[in-house]
Amino acid sequence: MGGVTNWQKPRWLTLSALGVGAANYQCHDYMVSSLRAVHRLLPSPKSQSHRASMDTSIEETKETETFTLRKIGQGVCGTVWAASTGPAFKREDGGPTRSLRNDFEMHQRVLQSFQESIQLRPQVQIPACYDFIKSTDHTWWSVNQRNFPLGYTPCNIIISQRIPPFPETTRQLLISNYCPTKMTPQILKSEPDKDCLVRPYLGRRRTQRPHSTSRFTAFSLRNFPLHLDQMQSLGVTTSEINQYARMMAETLAMMHWISGIDGNDIEFVLAPSSANGFKMKSTIFGEHSMWVLDFDLCRRMKMDSEGVVQAAAAFWRNDLYYPRPEKDPSLWSVFRERYIQVSEACGSEPEAAERRRILSRHFIDLVEQEGKLRKEMENQKSSSVY
Repeated sequence: MGGVTNWQKPRWLTLSALGVGAANYQCHDYMVSSLRAVHRLLPSPKSQSHRASMDTSIEETKETETFTLRKIGQGVCGTVWAASTGPAFKREDGGPTRSLRNDFEMHQRVLQSFQESIQLRPQVQIPACYDFIKSTDHTWWSVNQRNFPLGYTPCNIIISQRIPPFPETTRQLLISNYCPTKMTPQILKSEPDKDCLVRPYLGRRRTQRPHSTSRFTAFSLRNFPLHLDQMQSLGVTTSEINQYARMMAETLAMMHWISGIDGNDIEFVLAPSSANGFKMKSTIFGEHSMWVLDFDLCRRMKMDSEGVVQAAAAFWRNDLYYPRPEKDPSLWSVFRERYIQVSEACGSEPEAAERRRILSRHFIDLVEQEGKLRKEMENQKSSSVY
């Protein structure tokens, strides 16, 4: 397998490991500004030499400068916190079956393998991943626990680049189109709803009518689910939707055949671009990018048929980001073509390339077979109702 070899998790990613000087992974400016803003919310003193080499002004931070972090997200793995500027802090305070250590190591692996394959020009953005803080890191927690609200005890933490939220214009667009009228004033003034990221569900169309009502009314701009039909009704062009599908396909192909992981339960979001990242221009979302995140359930996969079965199962376990072969054949064709194209371009050895060509097509075949089976089951279920 071409890609990551002899990989070890560094205590603190160096600038070269984060890809400074390479498209999509230049983050020196971001890291410096983040570290200035976050002040004392930094990894423990054993990492000070790395930070000092980046910006000597960091050492001038006053002991009295401190602030409280704000929760900007929550999932099964834990909660995510940030200040108004600077990095994000992901706490392992969620379900006991989730591992932040695995999240960190898989995140690092993906970053490194994408950097080593920059010739493929991956367009998806991956947040920089700065450090892993253990719950037992007493030096770090003695300084930084005060920045979390009372009652939040030390736990494992990942420090990473914060994905920037959409601006007010995008929030207002989503609110005006999808927020229940009676909730609009509340959402417009809501501080949590300023943390607006969009989940692009290319594999799902809404099952409810656009203006249907429910006893249980809820609305949030955090990780806002935007289905395929909603994109189309907003005016997102077919070309832009196809580009989203290609970006998902190339990301999954590189994770499979370079990172060597199954991509299980990863998330894609649309959000503004970082300073040096790939940018899409849209009349709906403005200048933005697709980001990939959350690697805690990813697992290593073998480069054989067994690994392909594992990867195909992960495809169907994930949320409906990817196009579905049985739902939208034309969009699936875009995804399929790009996945195979990138898979075959991973690595340079002819023998390995031929092996990937066979395995990548096997992956596509398994996904299509499962899609056909699911469609048949849906048809049988529908016919039994009548």
